[in-house]
Amino acid sequence: FLGHLMILLVLGTVLIGCSETFNRFTSYCLNSQQKIISSLEALEREIGGNRKGESSFSDSLESSSSENEPATFLQEPWKKLSNDSKLIGHGITAVIERSCMIEKGAVSTTILSGRLSSDRAAAISNRGKSVNDEIKVQAGDEYFACALSIVLHSKSPMVPTFRSDIRYFEVQSQDSPTKERYGWFGGGADLTPYYLFDEDAKEFHSCYKNICDKYSSKQSHHTHLYQELKDFCDRYFFIPARNEHRGIGGIFFDDLTNLYKINTTSSSIQSFENALEFTCKVCDSFMPSYLPILRRRWLLPFTSQQRHWQLIRRGRYVEFNLLYDRGVKFGLVPGGRTEAVLVSCPPLVAWDYNYQPPKGGEEERLSAILKSPKVWC
Repeated sequence: FLGHLMILLVLGTVLIGCSETFNRFTSYCLNSQQKIISSLEALEREIGGNRKGESSFSDSLESSSSENEPATFLQEPWKKLSNDSKLIGHGITAVIERSCMIEKGAVSTTILSGRLSSDRAAAISNRGKSVNDEIKVQAGDEYFACALSIVLHSKSPMVPTFRSDIRYFEVQSQDSPTKERYGWFGGGADLTPYYLFDEDAKEFHSCYKNICDKYSSKQSHHTHLYQELKDFCDRYFFIPARNEHRGIGGIFFDDLTNLYKINTTSSSIQSFENALEFTCKVCDSFMPSYLPILRRRWLLPFTSQQRHWQLIRRGRYVEFNLLYDRGVKFGLVPGGRTEAVLVSCPPLVAWDYNYQPPKGGEEERLSAILKSPKVWC
């Protein structure tokens, strides 16, 4: 009931000037958010009512009595108004903390509109596919952005951190005589393990490869779509200062549809609809790709040394987020929703000076793979 109420509260707010496609995508994201929250809370209730085996942890986390109860998401609807009281942003930030399996997690929607600054216009124009070839993005152009983002920081070091998102960005060009509207999709999903189970990595990557393969046949210029998106993921989630990747990747995509124009006369409409459909299929696979891993691994015993290794690796996660992640940089601006942006950070981390993983152990094996990404499927 609460989830449906949240949707009703937020769907009553519509940004002025956006396209029908933007509204469709916004509705999809808000509904998907509640479905994902419901699936995680259902698992919490299932596990909370049957916690046999947790005492087998050789060195389990400290917990309070409240942590023995099934956790639920705190959902915070929000709105942002302009100086003249015009709605320019809204969404729902949903956070779960100290649950049976998730130490901290967030499933959030963000819907925004505004005018591109010169810095943001330059950043958009210079990234990825050199979008200047397709559209003259410039300061002052009106934009609309919608995103559903998920991060789940596992309690156990035997369970990887899961990050995923889908997003849609739309710009109305002032440079065009007809002020044409352009849009493109982005998204992806990736794993950051602390102890690597190869079968989990293969299963996770295979899930998204299967989706990509179905669309590779639809668009001849994407005959190797999975490999393209996997390579993009490996390049993006890289920490130059450490010369290592944040995790074992997954898929990542940006500027999807090559900025085809959104209008009924364009010959690229079918490709645009394929891109929308593909983005939604990726989102529909978020929980099916992760929850089986969570179920298999969360009760495995672990030591305090293994927990510490998890905190060390979480430090790398924070380093990437704060130093290199484009979404964090986009959101950390004066007047922005700082708490909502930083909700992706884990609750506890560790930075030991010049830490070296034990020789010959699983920690060293993972470190080697993070230096050189592996082909999983």
